[in-house]
Formats: sequence, C-alpha cells, structure tokens
Amino acid sequence: MFSGIGRKMSSFIFGASPLQPTGAPLQAITVGLTEDDDDFSFYVLSGTQLQKWTIGEGITERLFYQVDVDRMFRESIARKLWDQDSKHLTQFKSWLIDMQSTSNGVVIFGAAVNMDVSLTVSYALAFIDTDIGGTPSALEKLVLLDYQDSYDDELEYQLQNFKLVVPDTKTYSGYVYNKERVLYVPGETEIVDIQAPGGHVLGAGCCDKCAIFFSSSVGLFTISMTQKQDMGLVEESNYDVSRADMSVLAASSSQIQELSMSDDKISRLKGAFLAAMKGNMKQAQAEVDKLFPVGDHANSDIDQVVTSLSKDLIDDYPASDPRWAESRQDPSSRTTSLIILNQLNDKVKAHDYIINFLKKVGLWDKLKEVQSRDTQMLTRNALCEHAEKIQAAIALRTQHSTYPALVDAAIKKVLEKRGDFDSMQSLTPQDIFYREVSKVHEIAEALMEYEEHFLAADVTTQDVLTVVSSVNAVLQSMFDQALQYRQNKVGVYQSYGPEILEYTPWTSTSGERGIRTILIKQYTKTYEEALPETGDAEIRDVLFEQLVHLTDIVLDGYRCQLESLRQCNSAHHDQFLKRYEQDRNKMIAPLLEYGKHEMAASLAEKYCDFEILIQLCDDTNNSDRIERYLVQFADKGFADFLYAWYLKKGKRGKLMSLPVSQHAELRSFLQTDDNKYLSWLHDIHTNNYIEAHSTLLDLARLEVGCLAKKKTLLSLSKLAGLAADDPREEVITEDHIEDINREQDLITHQEQLPPRVIQHLGMEEDNMRVLAPVEIIQQYISDFNIDANEFDFKKALDLLQYIDKDDENIDFEALRLYIWTRAVLRNSWVYDQAIDPQDVLKDTIFFKVIDLAYREGQNLPSFLPELDSLLQSDDLGLLKDDDTFQYLMSAGYEHIQQML
Repeated sequence: MFSGIGRKMSSFIFGASPLQPTGAPLQAITVGLTEDDDDFSFYVLSGTQLQKWTIGEGITERLFYQVDVDRMFRESIARKLWDQDSKHLTQFKSWLIDMQSTSNGVVIFGAAVNMDVSLTVSYALAFIDTDIGGTPSALEKLVLLDYQDSYDDELEYQLQNFKLVVPDTKTYSGYVYNKERVLYVPGETEIVDIQAPGGHVLGAGCCDKCAIFFSSSVGLFTISMTQKQDMGLVEESNYDVSRADMSVLAASSSQIQELSMSDDKISRLKGAFLAAMKGNMKQAQAEVDKLFPVGDHANSDIDQVVTSLSKDLIDDYPASDPRWAESRQDPSSRTTSLIILNQLNDKVKAHDYIINFLKKVGLWDKLKEVQSRDTQMLTRNALCEHAEKIQAAIALRTQHSTYPALVDAAIKKVLEKRGDFDSMQSLTPQDIFYREVSKVHEIAEALMEYEEHFLAADVTTQDVLTVVSSVNAVLQSMFDQALQYRQNKVGVYQSYGPEILEYTPWTSTSGERGIRTILIKQYTKTYEEALPETGDAEIRDVLFEQLVHLTDIVLDGYRCQLESLRQCNSAHHDQFLKRYEQDRNKMIAPLLEYGKHEMAASLAEKYCDFEILIQLCDDTNNSDRIERYLVQFADKGFADFLYAWYLKKGKRGKLMSLPVSQHAELRSFLQTDDNKYLSWLHDIHTNNYIEAHSTLLDLARLEVGCLAKKKTLLSLSKLAGLAADDPREEVITEDHIEDINREQDLITHQEQLPPRVIQHLGMEEDNMRVLAPVEIIQQYISDFNIDANEFDFKKALDLLQYIDKDDENIDFEALRLYIWTRAVLRNSWVYDQAIDPQDVLKDTIFFKVIDLAYREGQNLPSFLPELDSLLQSDDLGLLKDDDTFQYLMSAGYEHIQQML
C-alpha cells in the first residue's frame, strides 16, 4: 500500500521530481548536518535511489543529486562476502531497509542473500560520504553484522520491521532493532533479546550519543556496551579484541607523556595514537590539534609524518621478545608475541587501529600526497601499501613451513645484501627479516636469484619442476594475498579529493629489480623451461594454475596503473597501454596454445583481451559464446573489435552471419570510410536495397584504382535500385539510375581506347585505372593514337558532355577548340589548284568529323567551332599563317553554310 509514497512525499515537501521512479517505496527520510545558517540538507531513500535535497532561504528546495545506492551496496557486499561481481550473481537479492545521518553523510542498513550459495541472509551497514563535493560513486565503508537469518517467503515482510539508530555519528557503529531484539554493531555483534511479556520495543531515539529505547513493559531504557566504549579506537575495528589484548596494546602514561614532549612530530603523533588506544580520545585529539593547528600553513608535513608513523608501525620490534631489547629504542612497540606469525597478525590489527585513529582525530581527510619509492603518490595509497606488505609477509610466513629450504635461502640472500648479518647476535635470520615488513618485497628478487643459481647446476628434471613450482607458489601466495587486501579495502583507501596522481602499486614496479619484471621473468621460466620438461598431466595442471595467478597479479597492477594514468590525463597513457596490451597477450596466449581455453578465457574476460576471446571462440566455433561476449562487453567496444578482427582475418562470411541483434551496430560500423565497401552486403542481407543502392553508387564514384571494379559497382547499384520497392524513394532512385547510365557510358568510352594508347599508359586492357574525362579526351587525340580517325575525334568531342563547365581548373571552350585543332593537324592541307577544293576537304579528318556529326543529327552551328577562333589558334602552329589552309577552311565553312 506504500507504493509510490516516495514520489508523493518528495513532491509534498520539495515539489515534483521528474527523477523519482514511479511506484518506488519510501524507506527513510533523514535530515543532514546544517551546511550554513540558511541552508539545510535532507536525504531521501526511496526504492534503490538515494536523493540529496537542499532547502535554502525562502523555503526554496533543490535536488542536489540522485544516485543508485542499491548498485553500490550490491557491488560492495557481493565483493566482500563472495568475492564476485554482483552482475554475475543470478540469484542475488538485496534490500535497503533504513537510513540515518552521520557526521559526513548517511548510513544505510541493508541485507542481501546469494541463493546460488545458500539461503543465508547477511546484514550490513553501508556508510556513504555525501560531503565529497559531488555525487558519491562508492561506499565509504561496509560493516557486516555478525547476525544472520534464513531466507523464506515471510522474511521480506519481516525486514520492514528493522530500524536503525546511530547515537554517535562520528563512528562506524550503531544499533539495529525490531520488536524482539536489539543488535549492536560493529565487531562481534551483541544481541539483546527482549523476552519479557509484552516487552516489545516500540521505538528508539538518541540523546547525548546514547541510544534510548522505549518498551511497553519497562518504558525507557538504554543498553550499555561498556567494554566497547572503554576500548576507544578498538571499538571501530573489525577484530575481536579482549581486555588482555588491550593491556599490551596500550602504553603507560609515562611513555605517552615522554612521546608527547618530544620535538619530533612523528613521536608526538605516536603519543596521541597511544593515548587513543588507551581510550583517552580527548587527550589524543588535543595533542593532534596542537601538532597540526587548523589553518596553519606549516602543516604541509602531515602526509610525511602520518606515513612515517605507519611505516614505523609495520617495522615495529616485538615488545615481549627479550632478544630485541638492545635493538628496541621505541617505547611504543605494538607487537607483543614471541611467534613471528602472531607478530605479523598483531601488526595487521595495529595498522587497522591507526587508520581508525586518523579518521577519528580528523587527519584522514587532510591527507594528500607524499614522496614514496622515489615518486609522488597519494598518501592513502602509501598507507594501503603498508597494510598490503603485512599481508604479503603473513602469506610468506605461512609458505615458509611448506618450503623451508627455499625461503631460508632467499632470506639469507636478502640479509646479506642489506648487511644485517653482523647485528644478528642471538636473533635468527627469520626474526630480522620478518620484523622489517616494509622491505618484504626484496624476497622476490632473492627467490629468482636462488632459482637461477639452482637451475644452472646439473639437476634432474624433477628438481627443475620442484624448484620452479615452489618459487611460483611462494610468489603467488604473497602477491595474491596483498592483491586481495587491496581489492577488499578499495572503499577504505579510496581518495575523493581533487588530487590525482599516477599510481604504480608496489606489486607492479618496473625496472630490472621491479616486481612486475620479476614476475614476468618467472612466468617465462615456467613456460619455457618447466612445462616442456613434464608430460605428467597433474604437474602440468599445477604449473598452468600458477601461470594464471602470476598473470593475474601482473595484469592487475598494469590495470591499476593505467586507471591512474587515465584519470590524470598522462601524456604517456597510450604508450603504457600498448605495453600492457603486449604483455597481456604474451601471458594469456600460451594458455590458448596449450588448449587451456577456460583458463585463458577467465583472464581474457577479466582484463578485456578481446583478441584472445575472439580467437578462442573462432578456434572452438562457439557462436553462442561470441553472442554472450557481445552482450557482456557491449559498453567496452567488443562489437567493433570483433568486426575489425573478422575483416583483418578475411572472415567476411562470419561477419555477415552475426545475429539479428547486431545488425544495427554492425551497419554503423560498416558505414565508416574504411569499411563502407562491405556495408552494401549487409544491406542486401537485411533487404535494405535502397541503402545498398546508395552505398554502391558512392563507392563507384570514389573508385579510381580499377575501371572494372567501378563498372561492377555501378551495375550492382543499378540492380539494387531497381530491386528496391519503396515508392518514397522512387524519384531519388530514378535520378541515381540516370547518373549510373552516364557513368557507364563514360566507362565505355575508356574501354574503346585503342590498345596502342592503353599500352603507352602502362596499363592492360583488363586492368585499367579510372581515367577522368579530360584524360580520355587527351588519349583519343594524342599522337600515340597514330591511327586516329574521325570516329576517335568525334568520341573526344562527345566526352565534353562529361566536363563540368563550372570547374575553375578546366577552360571548357579552350579544350573544345584544342580538340578541333588536333583534328586539323592530322592532315597536311596541301592544295593542288587543279583539284576541286571540295575534293580536298572531304578527305580531311576535320571535315570527316563534321560529316559524321551531320549524319548523326548533330546541330552543326553549335557543334562547329567559330572559324575566326579556329584560324587564330596558336595550337595550329605554322598553319595559322598558311594562306592555302585559310582559303580551304573558309571554303569549307562556306560550303557548310550553303548546305544548312
């Protein structure tokens, strides 16, 4: 019964909105923060859309933007829960249930189920930053609830009973409730069941950052989550942390005081962080405000200080390990375990806390760019890189137990290059290496060096396969885990500011020692040295799986860097794109060659290698797959690439046999100048004879290279025009047919050129280029046409009808007179007075042409040149002053006048 209420309510408050979809339900309306004294913002959640309205002075309302928030929710929760694109989940359903305001936007309570996997309904809070200066394109953060339901027909009705309360608008927390229970989010979701008779929750509100609930049995009550409130920063993390953990994550007051009194900004920021970890947010905020005063231009070092703090944290010394006592100078060590893997996991938690700290004290939105790896990069990217390296170190440590000899040897090489062996004392190489997480990437080069040294020795085939496969497994595990973290946390580290810089992920660095270079070398070594050595299907499958993962890591880094180049309009984007496409094809094509079609397809689909996809479909003659790709990549230019590929490979039959759904797009592609010569075939195929007729005529007019081709095009155009059955185009078609007839007559004149003339032009009779009318005239009357007669000159004069008299480049009358003078010069004009002049004249080419024209019914007065103009023409040479010639010409003209 609430259908359309969103449209009605927004119309009632703000006036009619053409953007609001008809029939969309209204889930929530909430007031945003005051932007100034006279301007307020409101948010409307209706159906799948989130609208931001502003009301200004004089109660004037304005729709600021409308965004499909359901799409953002679906994409985020599908990626977080199932690591898939929501577009590919056919049984995926989502619901947007309620919405509340936060300090910088709104939070939406939603639910989702993927029935392809199970009937489990998951719940989440979706935080959206609406104060980014434009329309939001992604969620700021997605917090999952540790509470689930099972999907059934009644659940959708029950979902409407859930409501959201956000008492503290500056945190990623809140309460979700219905009549029976209250849920506290985030972390380990706490559930409070209201079980007293008649004790249903009737409503809720907020007061002084405290949630207040109203029940029919007990009246007003609050639910105190004291443990979480005391944790300070920890309450906003995604980890389950006990009070025992808290004691080792917080420094003593004297240590915090010592850091806060330091002259070093990094130490002072550490002190503020530790105060926040201890739960004293007021002290932490005060220290940060003192360290970076608002409006102080000296705060340009915020990015460097924050990045240094993060780096110090990931390179932290284990606080509880006495073997590090002499090396540890920092009283703020976060790592408390003696076990390396636990130390790394502690660093993951600590890094998550420091991100929450930066957000809570207002530094997160002030981060811009920082110098890192000898280049400028966004500070958020640098912080994400630190977290990724912890994940890579954890993966490496996990693989260490599987490949101890390999990893130990590589670690030894790394430490030798660093010169760290001298300071080992009671520490193991593993202790030293895993402590300095920021340099974990150095293991990749060491693994390659170990592998090359090993393979250079006299080893068995099995040894080759073992070491190559082992190196692949270690590299794959490290970079896969780092890549997974980057993809999962894209919403956390994404920057919405105006700063756009080129970004090269640390997993995609180039150069001789770059990670991308190392991974490509390892791919080549696997493909060229390991695969040919084995015929065992199981081993080969393992190696191919590893090749897929290596390719995925390399191409993902390429894609990330390309996107940053595109966003900052870099001049070398196109050059880098070409390099990416070359490496992409070089790494996917071998899978296709070995018949690993699905592996190749998965990578080609993910990274849009259309050439691989088309080649795969062509090799397997899979037209259904082609049709699927035409739909799947419709917005990425797949269709045009497919058409061009078919033309390049000479597969015109397949091009013309594409499904009906592609006809419109194919026709548009074929209308381009490069492909127009095929568009008429498509028009014939679709019974569009008028278009085929026009296209063929255009092609014929443009054809200059081959006379026979032009003749064929004209004939086909005439046939298509005659076959057209459209009365509306009848007049146009008739005009075109007349033009075609004229063009065909002109072709006939060229075809009738004497063979000797054609040979002089360097052409063959059956392979002539198209000559212009002036060129044909010149060939008929040239000296090379030694056997020219009156018929040749009459043809030359007839060809004048094809000359445009308005063409500024051609003097029509001069050309006409020139033809006549050439006819004159074909004879000697020697006169014997004993012979009748008329007998002399009738044997000349000039008067034979006139006699031929007279017999053909020509109008001689307009056909003949003026006598005076002819006699004065410089083209006559010596005849111009020859009295005998002038006498004979005058006599001839007088005789013609008598005849007329």
